[in-house]
Amino acid sequence: MVDVPWLDVSDIHISEGIVGATIHVTGNNGHTEKIDHLPKEQARSVYRVGQEREEIMREYRRTRKMEEDRNAAGGVIVNNAVAAPTPAAPSNDLTARLTQLKAMFDADLISQEEFDVKKADILSSL
Repeated sequence: MVDVPWLDVSDIHISEGIVGATIHVTGNNGHTEKIDHLPKEQARSVYRVGQEREEIMREYRRTRKMEEDRNAAGGVIVNNAVAAPTPAAPSNDLTARLTQLKAMFDADLISQEEFDVKKADILSSL
């Protein structure tokens, strides 16, 4: 006879013969232990208790697996205040407008005359 913690039991079942019954206990590692020549009534009682414990341990293992997966997922922050979005920089920023104008001129999208006129217009708004 081998002592097995209920946590390590994956299956328990009973097979009844003419005279007695046999209980088979399978561990999570696949190893099976069997108890032969038990009276049927006692075997049924042991089986009933085994089924109850098996169900409890199945739920315990499921809960434990979920907790381990949740812990392995990393830092989950609950009830964290969300900061208000920062407003975008105003589009009339002179430096940004001049940089954009220069980029357009460098890409040959506008001529030198258009560049000079628009640059003077932007600088006059100071």
